[in-house]
Order: sequence, then C-alpha cells, then structure tokens
Amino acid sequence: MTAAHKPRLPELETVPKPIVLLETAALTSLAVAVSFPLSVRVDRGKHVPRPDRQLRLGVRTRIHEFASPALTRVMIAISFLGETV
Repeated sequence: MTAAHKPRLPELETVPKPIVLLETAALTSLAVAVSFPLSVRVDRGKHVPRPDRQLRLGVRTRIHEFASPALTRVMIAISFLGETV
C-alpha cells in the first residue's frame, strides 16, 4: 500500500474525567488518614488505661538482667556478621 491508499483510523473519543469527584475523594481520604491517628491518641490518653505497660516493663526488665559488657561485645560481633560489604 502506498501512503495515499492508507486508511485513516477514526479519532479517539475523549470522556471528561469527573475531576471534582476524584479531588473530593482524595481530600476526604487524606483528612480521615490524618485525623484518625490524632483522635485515637487523644482518646487513648483520656479514657483507656495502658494494660500493656506492666508487660512491657517486665519484658524490658528481664532483658536488662542479662546485660553485661561481654554480652554486649558478642552482640556487636554478631551484628557485624549481617553487615553488607
């Protein structure tokens, strides 16, 4: 076929995007994502006791019972084994 006989393709149809809807959804989800952690933090400080505090303190105390300079050197040596060169 020559260039003169080449069939023309129809033009692509364009559909207007619902920009207002997309922007509203994006801004709403951003507002919810930002406000949720803040509201939980404020609410937690006022009403909810920290039942895990004793557990965390117990675990931390138990771990610190094993602390010694020799064990620290061993752990540093183990850390170097995983270091990338």
